Amino acid sequence: MSVVPSARFGGTGQTSALKGFLVGLLTGLILAAVLALYVSRVPVPFMDRGVSRSPQADQAETERNKNWNPNAVLGNNVATPVIPAPAVEQNAPSTPSTKDPLGDLVASKTPKLSAQVERYAVQAGAYAAEADAKSQRARLVLLGVQAQVVAAELNGKSVYRVRTAPVAQKFQAEAIQDQLKAAGVESSLVRVAP
Repeated sequence: MSVVPSARFGGTGQTSALKGFLVGLLTGLILAAVLALYVSRVPVPFMDRGVSRSPQADQAETERNKNWNPNAVLGNNVATPVIPAPAVEQNAPSTPSTKDPLGDLVASKTPKLSAQVERYAVQAGAYAAEADAKSQRARLVLLGVQAQVVAAELNGKSVYRVRTAPVAQKFQAEAIQDQLKAAGVESSLVRVAP
């Protein structure tokens, strides 16, 4: 029996192990790339060229997106109330004047609002610190309700009120108030000067 020293076979064993490692690594990378393409379903480049949608598919997409609310996932699916525009007198009498014909045209097209029109706003708080009022205003904006901070003087002290923009009809203000109530914000209905 002869004993063969291990140094004699060490070189070939190491290179075959390195070759096996590289072959395994390349096989793993290729399998990972194929799996990634399959999972993400990314189209293979230059294979899906020229694919177009039919008019029926476009019409179906338009119909699906007709009443889509992108903010529905943000909260409790409360839709922002649609506020109709105030009625405009179509046949408003015009008083012609030779001094300013352009001004007369603008005046005849501008709706006439009486001084007795009541307007309503929703007040979501009154704060002694302006920073607190701005924080409440930001909360309302995140809920989709436009609000403003109105400074007032009350008994010699500054008070900062958080109010929505005035609306012409009481039911519009009540709809905004219901939206705030659903979001957990206490509010009150106030009359404001026109």
